[in-house]
Amino acid sequence: MSKLRSDSDEEAQVFETAIISKSPRWQDSLADSSPFVMGAVATTLLTISFGMLNFRDVTLQAPVFVADLCFAAGAGLVISAQWEMLKGNTFSYTVLMAFGFFYAGYGYVTIPSTGIADFYGGTSTPSFNNALGAYVLVWACFNFFFLICTIRMYVLELQKHLTPLSSHVLTSH
Repeated sequence: MSKLRSDSDEEAQVFETAIISKSPRWQDSLADSSPFVMGAVATTLLTISFGMLNFRDVTLQAPVFVADLCFAAGAGLVISAQWEMLKGNTFSYTVLMAFGFFYAGYGYVTIPSTGIADFYGGTSTPSFNNALGAYVLVWACFNFFFLICTIRMYVLELQKHLTPLSSHVLTSH
């Protein structure tokens, strides 16, 4: 009977070292895509802000914004999202994909050759602005759900760190 136990103990040790023990994951060796994401979003929002302010007589309908919206922000965020998916960051993947498609879609609307603005009678018509406002409103609602998820995650994380601190403060008196 003791022979049987020692065999099972050895098998358990082999199983534990081979299967259960943590080895470095290959995803941990991947680079972080966050610097590119922050740069792409920052440059896109900066150029759009210049257009909204009519900085140096550049209007928001200038074709130069298509490159930023469709490629720097749109395609860049979608590619970065794939990187996050490989790393196993599901929430980051979802957020980056959503923002990437938002920017790409908004950029597509601003391309004059698509005829979207002409369908509504031009970019200065109330119907075009209402349609564009509805597009942005739907995405704003979608982003509100991201905010709820983020707050929930960080409240739980904050609670985890503050609980030992609060118990220490309460018992020190």
